[in-house]
Amino acid sequence: MKCFQKGFLFLSCLFAVSGLMKASELPQGLFGQELGRTISRESITEILKAPDGSRLFGFNPTHPEFPLEIFSRHYLQITPLTGKIISIWGTSKHLKGEECEEAQKMLVIMIRHTFPLDETARQFHRGLVKGNRVMAVACIGIEKNLLVFSLTNMDLLQTSNQERKEILKQRRQRFRKTNR
Repeated sequence: MKCFQKGFLFLSCLFAVSGLMKASELPQGLFGQELGRTISRESITEILKAPDGSRLFGFNPTHPEFPLEIFSRHYLQITPLTGKIISIWGTSKHLKGEECEEAQKMLVIMIRHTFPLDETARQFHRGLVKGNRVMAVACIGIEKNLLVFSLTNMDLLQTSNQERKEILKQRRQRFRKTNR
């Protein structure tokens, strides 16, 4: 219980200092990156596969919203053709799934208290949808011990899906041409 209270106090302080308190809308960016911008290849530290099969690009944050290090790794998800940032992720590994779940609950509470509900917003069990942006927190992995905090632009996600379809269509056409 003490660990839970310390974690809650820690996260409360971070959000209070972060400058995000009582914002009227979800931010356009996090960790020095902005949704919709084209990423610079120089800032990429690693490339991974996302759960949906797309690529995640690791980066070092240039403008951390959280004064202390909560998230150990940061990733961007981009559109495959235009290279625009769809989603910004911060992740941290916990020893146990229960610790991750507690951190998730606290971050969801912080999101809901930071960004007020209005006619454009709706809550769901892991975060908040407001306009075309979604801010969510989830524990993923086999042991559910990887905390993922994300900000996603849903319009750009649809654009990304269209671009993927275009890429697949072009690949099929090339394959048909080579196999004739």
